[in-house]
Amino acid sequence: MEIKDIRKDNLNLLADKNGRTAISEKLGYPDNNYINQLCGGHTNIGSRTARKIEAALGLKAGWMDWPQSSDSATPTSVNVTKGPEIKGRIPLISWVQAGQFCEAMNLFQPGDAEEWLPCPAPHSDLAYALRVRGDSMASPYPGQRSYPEGIIIFVDPEKPVINGSRVIARLNGEATFKTFAEDMGRLFLRPINPSYPTMDITDLDVTFCGVIIGSYYPE
Repeated sequence: MEIKDIRKDNLNLLADKNGRTAISEKLGYPDNNYINQLCGGHTNIGSRTARKIEAALGLKAGWMDWPQSSDSATPTSVNVTKGPEIKGRIPLISWVQAGQFCEAMNLFQPGDAEEWLPCPAPHSDLAYALRVRGDSMASPYPGQRSYPEGIIIFVDPEKPVINGSRVIARLNGEATFKTFAEDMGRLFLRPINPSYPTMDITDLDVTFCGVIIGSYYPE
């Protein structure tokens, strides 16, 4: 089931329980027109709108991203201890989209992604996932951090880039995955695999598209 359908079904659960007018008022909309479009599937519910609905109705972050029942549509009481936060899902996109995202920084909508993946790490609404290409970030030595071809990496554009961060950077019009390093006033993008060269980017036009916050290898 696609995330756009999950979010639509969940909103309809909320609308059945609370009424579309009440939801519109809590979201600050002048009438039910926008809610009607969302409930009917005429407009997809993006990540920002999903988080806004959750906050307005007192639901945990990520509630809209998972199939729910009518019983779970009850707002969380402020007198109840908050449980573990659901981190939500992020879009798995192509490297071409990642390069474009560096410049546009627009939120992805449900139809833009190959699929939407659950992310276990805290992340911003701008986070996305990529499937690693090649072996430049794969370590030939056991026990070291390694990102072999095919592994999924989670990327957050709002996480600050610091010395040693593994980053997605846009260089010469393409997105690349490397380790950022600063040494003696010079800036570098370094591979983990020693078979590949280090790139000196001190005087180059480089845009950082995000910092890696996690990874997993699909079966």
